[in-house]
Amino acid sequence: AQDLDMYGVNYFEIYNRKGSKLWLGIDALGINIYHFNDKLAPQIGFPWSEINNISYSDKRFTIQTANKSPDFVFLTAKSRINKTILDLCIRNHELYIARRQPESPEVQQMKMQQIAERRERNDERMRLKKEREARIAAEHNQRVLEQKLMVIEQEQQASRKALMIYQAKSNELERKIHESEEQFRRLKSQRENVEQEMVQMESQLNTHIEEKQELREQYQSKEAFALKTAMEVEQMQLKAEKLRQEYDNLQKKYSEEMLSRSMTGSIASENSDPLEDTCSDGQDFITEIEGNRSEENRDLETTRDTLLHKKLKDMEKDLMLEKNFSAMTDADHHYLSIVQQGEDKYKTLKKIRKGNTRQRVEDYEQMTSYRAAAESEREREAVS
Repeated sequence: AQDLDMYGVNYFEIYNRKGSKLWLGIDALGINIYHFNDKLAPQIGFPWSEINNISYSDKRFTIQTANKSPDFVFLTAKSRINKTILDLCIRNHELYIARRQPESPEVQQMKMQQIAERRERNDERMRLKKEREARIAAEHNQRVLEQKLMVIEQEQQASRKALMIYQAKSNELERKIHESEEQFRRLKSQRENVEQEMVQMESQLNTHIEEKQELREQYQSKEAFALKTAMEVEQMQLKAEKLRQEYDNLQKKYSEEMLSRSMTGSIASENSDPLEDTCSDGQDFITEIEGNRSEENRDLETTRDTLLHKKLKDMEKDLMLEKNFSAMTDADHHYLSIVQQGEDKYKTLKKIRKGNTRQRVEDYEQMTSYRAAAESEREREAVS
């Protein structure tokens, strides 16, 4: 909050010798002068280290600056306002000096304790972050392994089903081959019997001439039956050879499929990467105040704390979606213009305190009450 431009500033309506209506801003870092229509951006600043004495008389307030510069004088509408300004200046100046005095051992010990506690909190935060990342990585790795295991189980089930189908086909082919062999042996036996009968018939033809014609006819019929049986045997042999070839092809296909599945599983196991944890050690950078005007070189809290800066940026994006730009005032446009230019409270303080005190007092006397209308219009167009 202390990085905001209007944080801790008390505003009072004043007039310079030229009669221009201005704002006097008093805070813990010094005294600043603003245009009457702009409380965001101070135009002239005087740090407490440049102020030697302050006093007032009725409605006239006088501030004596260092380096033998002319007095910084302004007027107010009522004398009691000057009393309030005087009290605020005295209290803020005392605090300003007290903060820049050498620290007591107790304060230094408290700061060292605070630094140690902050470091412990950061270490604990980093440890929790690493544990959370490790847990997330382990859960992710577990899910990957479960998915791989599920795929392997599915492949095994498919392999078992294929094996059962192959075994059924193999059993069927073996049964058909066995039947073919049995039929072949039976036909062969019948052929041998026919041949024996033919031999007997030939012997009977030699001994019984009168039965020659009848036996010849029987011989021809038996010979025809023998030829038919031989053809059937030959067909059964071809069929048995075809079934055996089918069985060999099925066995070869099953062996190749099982080999490819085993090779796929081994490649998947070789390609799985082990869980690797990477971590980086953080370090706190503690800056201590040096000199009487160290606030001019101070960084915003959001600049020092990257996590806070990221959170604020995310919140700003969400708010920009809900913002009604048509209802924005000149002050809103002016603030957005300052942010877009990369300015902040401490850069502005450094800029308005440049040059010697005499020049700043002279610039104060020449100030007008309002910023130029053209400048306001340019800011509005730039924000739009």
